[in-house]
Amino acid sequence: MARSPTYTLLYAGEPLGTIVEDDADFPTVFGTYELDPTALGRHGLAHVLEYIDWSVRTWPLVEQDRVDELAEEEEQFAALIESEQWALRAPDGRELPILIPAFCTGGRVNWRYAPREPTGA
Repeated sequence: MARSPTYTLLYAGEPLGTIVEDDADFPTVFGTYELDPTALGRHGLAHVLEYIDWSVRTWPLVEQDRVDELAEEEEQFAALIESEQWALRAPDGRELPILIPAFCTGGRVNWRYAPREPTGA
């Protein structure tokens, strides 16, 4: 049995935690995540961590197709949503650009790869 790919989740080059990919339905990829406890106190990541918390809290509404109820709150995260600074660092050191991940309940996450070239090794 092949081992699931494990990545380091990055925002602006800062490690946020680990993502283990376990499924895909093009163009969306699915997995589990675990935040790095040291990220909680790192300068400049507070807004990113607020987004993660908001994403988890509001996921039940997304699953119920009630996303229009989130539009006003989502505006506070517009810069993160539009940011090109999200990436996954592969074990070989390459950084694979992704669009903003959706953090779900139960430690689940989903994301899409961004249409940009990987960087690094």
